[in-house]
Amino acid sequence: MRWNLLLGALVVSSQLVVEHAKLQRTPPECESEEFACGEYMWNHTYCIPTHQHCDKVDDCIDKSDEEGCYYRTCLEEDHKCGSGLCIPHTKKCDGYFDCLDESEESGCNMTSCAKDKFRCNNKCIEKSHKCDHRNDCVDNSDEQECNFPACHEDQFRCANALCIPRRWHCDGHKDCPDGSDEDNCTAIACPDSKFLCPKEQRCIEKSKLCNNERDCDDGSDETTACLAVLCPSLGCEYVCRASLVGGQCYCPPGKQVSNDTRTCIDKNECEEWGHCDQHCVNTDGSYKCMCTVGFMLQDNTRVLKMPDIAGKEPEVVVNATAASGLDYHYKKDLLYWSDTETRKTITALTLPGSLTPGALAVDWVGDKIYVVDILGQKIDVFEILAPYHAIVLSSNITEPQDIGLDPTKGLMFVADTDRIIRANMDGTNLKALVKDVIYKASGIAVDIISQRIFWCDSLLDYIETVTYDGTGRTAIVRGSTVVPAPNRLTMFESKIYWTDSTRQGVIRVDKYDGASSIHHVYRNSEKAQDPKAIKAVHSLMQPPGALCVISNF
Repeated sequence: MRWNLLLGALVVSSQLVVEHAKLQRTPPECESEEFACGEYMWNHTYCIPTHQHCDKVDDCIDKSDEEGCYYRTCLEEDHKCGSGLCIPHTKKCDGYFDCLDESEESGCNMTSCAKDKFRCNNKCIEKSHKCDHRNDCVDNSDEQECNFPACHEDQFRCANALCIPRRWHCDGHKDCPDGSDEDNCTAIACPDSKFLCPKEQRCIEKSKLCNNERDCDDGSDETTACLAVLCPSLGCEYVCRASLVGGQCYCPPGKQVSNDTRTCIDKNECEEWGHCDQHCVNTDGSYKCMCTVGFMLQDNTRVLKMPDIAGKEPEVVVNATAASGLDYHYKKDLLYWSDTETRKTITALTLPGSLTPGALAVDWVGDKIYVVDILGQKIDVFEILAPYHAIVLSSNITEPQDIGLDPTKGLMFVADTDRIIRANMDGTNLKALVKDVIYKASGIAVDIISQRIFWCDSLLDYIETVTYDGTGRTAIVRGSTVVPAPNRLTMFESKIYWTDSTRQGVIRVDKYDGASSIHHVYRNSEKAQDPKAIKAVHSLMQPPGALCVISNF
């Protein structure tokens, strides 16, 4: 089976062909700090930074950026750029490039940056990285003079001003990107569901206590906390073991203790995380894993792995100005991507000029595209084969970042910054699935086979999952040293792939094996600068579904 991994406007495959691209004839709306050229031609510069207007360099195809300009009269002390433009001597060696040839910063013995960057003492970073709770400049200058909101009463404020749940403070796990939540902790405060290993000051699950396995370095989880004085009086059906309360009944594998705390009943493994990759059938005392047609079992539990893409050099399919969203229609063999600067979704759609497209998702059953409008803070839907357009979600949504669909169930899932929401694909029946311990959900992926959604938080640095109904929340990987600043993510089989702003590449993890299975799939800062969207492509990921036709939306 052939599968592909799509990264932003990059395709990690030499076999993908993009067809039927149409020229866009409607010019985009330029930002307030941009100059709009007089003539628009698709795939040519139209919106340029204001500092490139009247700089004696033709940036617009019609040269309108240099029309009607009153250029500065050159003074003796001025610096003359290669284009002939004169700039005041005060702008020489000021740390920012005013000349296209950068000649005024030559020989200045200092770091100089383009005007659309933020200047650190020794490097340049994106302006969007200023005041993002991360020390991108190393000297922390990008986090100075920031107006961060105050934390709530039940939150702890990190040294970088990020707010995290107070119960994460001094719990033995570094949750703040700078690790400040574990600084100066004289005593680790474990939550009620965990036990404190006194030697290494680390919290472990209470389920690991008294199980004849040493989880604490000093073995305190098997000695200090374990008593069996009550076992003779409990009348356990299977066996009694030492516990925190003096004894506890246990059952054999496949069984669990009933509500009477003595007898054993069947355990439904299918309701728990990690037993089956796709479909699960519960049996008395056991369970059985099954696969969707096209997949095969491995070791009777997991799905057979396909050949990896690591080591294959990606092919640049098309150059984009600011690629943001990405998806693929397998049956039509069409790649769609959005561009936040040209404000277009490319390959067959001309969008309204007021829409700024971010993330997008293809409805392969109904042949539609759902687009996140970044500035409008809404979700729009477009027909691929007809000129129909509608807004499906605009109320009860605050700052959507990413979107995922399950057209076979008619469901839409949105990463709405501080919550994960679900709605029907027509926008009705909106429900918040996750709204606790979530700060900046930046990416979302839908597993239509196991009916789970996966999302990443770019500030709290984690990847987690819940079922379609919002239950069974499980952490896949967590920690600023493990998964720093994840952008977007996608899935294939048991692997999760995500783009990483810090490492400037693509990383994967096994959804069951956690941090120990993390692997760098691709990293090339020259080809993938600040990678955004990512999409795994395979025919089995877009199965046919029942098509319901809505007349004119």
